[in-house]
Amino acid sequence: TRESQWGPWTMTTCPNGLASLVLLAAPLLAAPPATHQRPYKGSGSPHFGSRMRVRAAEGWFARLMQGNTVKSKERAEQFKNELVSAMKLRQGPGNRKRVEKGIDDLVRNTEGQKSCRQVVKDGVWKLLWSSPSSSSNPFSTPDRILGGLTYQIIKSPRAANVVWWGGQKDKSAPQLFGGASIAKVGQDRTQLTVDSFALRIPGFPEVTLFNVTKQLALKVKDKPGGGERELSRNTDVLRTLYNDGALRISVGEENKIIYVHTVDQAPPPGVVAVTAEL
Repeated sequence: TRESQWGPWTMTTCPNGLASLVLLAAPLLAAPPATHQRPYKGSGSPHFGSRMRVRAAEGWFARLMQGNTVKSKERAEQFKNELVSAMKLRQGPGNRKRVEKGIDDLVRNTEGQKSCRQVVKDGVWKLLWSSPSSSSNPFSTPDRILGGLTYQIIKSPRAANVVWWGGQKDKSAPQLFGGASIAKVGQDRTQLTVDSFALRIPGFPEVTLFNVTKQLALKVKDKPGGGERELSRNTDVLRTLYNDGALRISVGEENKIIYVHTVDQAPPPGVVAVTAEL
């Protein structure tokens, strides 16, 4: 076991036998040595049997690879379902470990699968789980921040996080709004810089909190045993660990906070309205 470079838990690795399989199959796929031969004219060719063996080997290898691909997708779907189920449990140290293991299993077993490392697209994403919300309130589920649902709206080169204290059909409701600029700095890495933070209550003037937060030490209780640590205030690089277009897992390279989001196909109208501000 070793410490993962993308999270504070133990990861294990296993050897990949695909390279060995290719090496073993190579002699079967190699063309026969050049000889003086007449053009191929069907089964009467002296090399007909050799060609048939090559074709049979190619077919066997193709079926084997197809079977491995299907099994990999089935295994990934199984790990994904187990992770989603674990994230629905109430906050607590035990459930947090279960989710972390689920993230580890899903990321490790989908390594190299392009369908699970998609580019993050613009849209509305709903938070399902995060490190800070994993064990801070045993009476709440991890998708709740300060009692509200959290949405991430991406409209490149801008993004916003909204803690929504309203219903699914509300056009307006109290909300905590945080705006940020985003810039791609690598294939799976995005620089996020927060530049606004405000409390919005319908019927009242907006309360700007950005200058206040810059003066405060931001701390989270997500160390093993409930210990606190201080976070960088306004910027971090988010690295995408998994994204199949519906479920996305990312981690802050400096703050080490893990986030799990899902695409929300029908967010509250008030949350959709935030998109126009970006």
